[in-house]
Amino acid sequence: MEIKSTEIQIVDINALIPNPKNNNKHPKEQIERLAQLIKYQGFRNPLVVSKRSGFVLCGHGRIEAAKLAGLKQVPVMFQEFESEAQEYAYLTSDNAIASWAELDLSMVNSEMLDLGPDFEVGLLGIKDFSIEPFEKYESSNEENGKGALDKLEKYLDKDFLEVKLEFNKEEYDEFIFLASEVMKEMNSEIISDALLGYLKKWKE
Repeated sequence: MEIKSTEIQIVDINALIPNPKNNNKHPKEQIERLAQLIKYQGFRNPLVVSKRSGFVLCGHGRIEAAKLAGLKQVPVMFQEFESEAQEYAYLTSDNAIASWAELDLSMVNSEMLDLGPDFEVGLLGIKDFSIEPFEKYESSNEENGKGALDKLEKYLDKDFLEVKLEFNKEEYDEFIFLASEVMKEMNSEIISDALLGYLKKWKE
């Protein structure tokens, strides 16, 4: 089995020839978001161009986004293809195979806590995604009467992303104190700085 991606060249973006048979459509909103990602990350993934036809086979959307981001050159891998049929199969499969995957949004949601409250959600590239640090947690009248210690125990007894804690001012201050003590005692990052940052933000 041969490795095709062996060399990357930097190419003038205006010298690239879009494939006339490209069947992947890129809405304006997607190109604008991709341009934002390129500005943040830089241009990381090389385009694929066929040596046989000279057409771009992989990266049409990134070309448009790169232009929007103001890039004049982009990285390209020129690869050998045996026939037009193989080119078309690669062109189509490169777009289609990604649709088989499913993004675990609950995992993304949980990992966002480690990135801190100031992280720009749009840089994840997920359409219509918003951070929900905790699932909505509706306390019963009995639970509403419990103090911060009881709520902290419930918090530690579950996956912390499954519970939204609701406090009055006194309970909030007590929770922050208890959370800090737990971290010291267990020498652990169970309650992360990012989570404390969210709690402080909620307080405001």
